[in-house]
Amino acid sequence: MAKPGELAGRLGTVHGNLSRPLAMLLDLGFIQQELPFGESHRSSKRVIYTLADPALSFYYGTYLPSRERWPLLSGKEKGALIHQHASRQWEYYCRRVHKGSSRYWEGSTELGLVAFQAESKKLLVAECKWQDLNPAEEKWLLERLRLRFAQTRLATGHRDADFRLFSTKDLPRLSRREE
Repeated sequence: MAKPGELAGRLGTVHGNLSRPLAMLLDLGFIQQELPFGESHRSSKRVIYTLADPALSFYYGTYLPSRERWPLLSGKEKGALIHQHASRQWEYYCRRVHKGSSRYWEGSTELGLVAFQAESKKLLVAECKWQDLNPAEEKWLLERLRLRFAQTRLATGHRDADFRLFSTKDLPRLSRREE
């Protein structure tokens, strides 16, 4: 994930020089553009670009940064890196299954999944965790999610929201929803 300014800095150029290459990569489907929930493509400057393909995302986001030391990493360390990648992919999957959902970020606060639910007229605010959670962990994560949501400008316009946690146990149900 990278903001346009970060990409320009890494490449040693100005942001304006990236508009054509980014547009081409978007058209070809190599990258995708993410905006915070509720933001318009026309007016928002708060955009993040991510690699669209999970395999490319793994290679460039997980393997390549640690390739020099990859042979020296223990199985546990490699497993942790792979788990991080799988967690990001799980979050993307959850958003894809919930049509119209996206991430929301504001300052240092990030919400993994936000969607407007037309039937209830409420926001769905969810945390996506690629792990098995016990009831105490679920309760703690949901409480933290509520607190993070309350700190955002999004909360002022949507006082009533449904808070959910999607973990590995939700995979069968979410996969049926996608069909």
